[in-house]
Amino acid sequence: MAKDNMELLRRFIADEEAARAQGREGTLWEKERGRMGPLVRRAWRSLSWKECEQLYTHLMRRTRRLPAVGEFDFLNLFKAFIELDPDWDRIGLAFRFGMNSDGPLTTGFVETPKKFAERNQLLERFRGFPDADRLRARAARFQEAADLYGAAALDALRHCGYSETKDPDEVPDSVTYWGLLLLVAFDPARRHDCWDELESLEAFASDERHRRGLAETVRVVEETLDRARPGP
Repeated sequence: MAKDNMELLRRFIADEEAARAQGREGTLWEKERGRMGPLVRRAWRSLSWKECEQLYTHLMRRTRRLPAVGEFDFLNLFKAFIELDPDWDRIGLAFRFGMNSDGPLTTGFVETPKKFAERNQLLERFRGFPDADRLRARAARFQEAADLYGAAALDALRHCGYSETKDPDEVPDSVTYWGLLLLVAFDPARRHDCWDELESLEAFASDERHRRGLAETVRVVEETLDRARPGP
């Protein structure tokens, strides 16, 4: 990586470190984000591990997305980010890594960068939809993913108490949350257990919007499964 490119990334790190100490956002990101984007994937080749941790965690904090990290140790990335913002995307982190700030899932930690990348890519597919309704309208696109990740999706949701904020009265409505529920819903037994658990939570049971979302999820999944069944 050219020296001026390395210096740009280091200036970004320094700007964000100083800004965070003052309780504000840095100013360099908005000015240089277009130039920085292509450099991030190769940063591990030129920056120290410590600099990479700082770079990636600040990028996650600013973009609310996991950056392309090349061959950087993704477990170190997770640990570094948890220290920076332990409550960010609790359910999403639990699914991606097999753990979050509350500890590991019962299905275990995601052991390889490849598996992590596959799960991260799936969540990015969810986030490509502006809302849960349009995500559900494309349920068939996620049937194969449900076979692979339905158990992990339920494990992540349970691990977080179906909450994205640790607030027992909070009822999630993100596309990440509804996307994981969609994966769960493709397996009837898994869906039954999950829906029963949600109905037992007072805030969820009394939230009409959430109840409609569950019913719509079941409807689109059943229609998808019916279309996939061979004819007589």
